[in-house]
Order: sequence, then structure tokens, then C-alpha cells
Amino acid sequence: MIGTANLDALVADEPDRLWPQVASRTGISQAEYGRYASGASVMSALILADALRLSRSVSLATLRIACSDFTVPQSYRYLGAEELKAIGNTCAAGAELLDCAIDHAVI
Repeated sequence: MIGTANLDALVADEPDRLWPQVASRTGISQAEYGRYASGASVMSALILADALRLSRSVSLATLRIACSDFTVPQSYRYLGAEELKAIGNTCAAGAELLDCAIDHAVI
């Protein structure tokens, strides 16, 4: 895990109508988006707010220890209070994640 963010909105639309709504907030080109969306009738985008990169990443091993049902690949996942506390008690990077969650009043 490399960071945290709050979900601001979920936008779903036809691929050609979604791109103009999200283009300035993506990390991909229109050509990459077009290839990814090829054949889809509807695409969805998560609009994130308050993104924060952790100074140290939380390792996959730590996530698996703290969250027994953690599976990859995950591009995002909601963590409950107990999962955040378990991660926070596992390593320094987890403690930073827990502090971040507390600072943002997530738990």
C-alpha cells in the first residue's frame, strides 16, 4: 500500500462520454483509455480526494498478516477500523497509515 485517499464520487457513463469528464484527472493518455475501454458499453471512474502518499509503503506481507482475506491484485480497497488498527500494530509504515487515518477522522 502506497497511500490513502477519500472517495469523492463515482462516475459511470458510456466510454466516449466519460473521458471528457475525467481526462484531466487520469494518469493515462486518451489512446490508452480508448484501448482499455474498447468493447465496453459503460465505464466507471472513482474520483478521489485528499490523496496522500505514505512516506513508507506497507508491504504485501504486512497486509496479508493484518487482513487475512487480503488478495491481489487490488487497485483500491476499503479498510475497516479493525483492519487499520491491525496494520498499524504491525510495522512503522502501518503505524503511519493508522496515524493518517486518525488525522483524517476515518476511524
